[in-house]
Amino acid sequence: MISITEPKSLKNALRMIKKISKEAGIIIQDNQITISALSPSNVALMELSKTFEAETAIFKIEDVGILEKLLPDTGEIDMEISGNVLKLQIISKRKKGLELKISEYSKINLDYNPKNSFLISSEVLSEIIEDAGSIGQYLTVSLSPEAILFKAQDEYGSTKYNIDISSDISEQNIMESFESKVMVNYLRVLNDISGDIKIRMDPNRPLLAEFQYNGFDGKLYIAIAGD
Repeated sequence: MISITEPKSLKNALRMIKKISKEAGIIIQDNQITISALSPSNVALMELSKTFEAETAIFKIEDVGILEKLLPDTGEIDMEISGNVLKLQIISKRKKGLELKISEYSKINLDYNPKNSFLISSEVLSEIIEDAGSIGQYLTVSLSPEAILFKAQDEYGSTKYNIDISSDISEQNIMESFESKVMVNYLRVLNDISGDIKIRMDPNRPLLAEFQYNGFDGKLYIAIAGD
């Protein structure tokens, strides 16, 4: 049995995760719940995790948007797995019984710990992402121990941001010089985040964004694009 006493937190996490994919894995083990979604193109992976005590369970929901819409903001929810069905008893303004089809989920294990990192406010990053998206499909992040540069361009124009590390970037730990190009559309998922976002990168490896979202620890991996 899985008991949910804060359905709004789970509802918000599902709303965020469906921006990556309508399919998502739910992993409950080691006193933690993790919601994981891989984009259909295999370009982006998001994981949202928080402390959660319940019986171990791993399953895939075919359309998290359905579950997100069904969950109330308040009340209590009991979930039970029976074969390939997730049964929900919802006690809010009224009592409801619902069933969702589920399937097996293969957990994605990533051994990736980038050593180059910096902290940037969500407000600054959102402005960069939106301006870059008006120019092209990709944002290039150039790192060096001396400066961090965001740029985007296509055949019609370009935009560049020289970010002053002392004012807009904190906890800067850049040990080498390199640049990575990532798709703006997946970065836009971060526009819903409030507070600081840690960007972690290594040469020729995915960009990793770490953040807090409605009580969940979030990680967004985005594969770099070729030239």
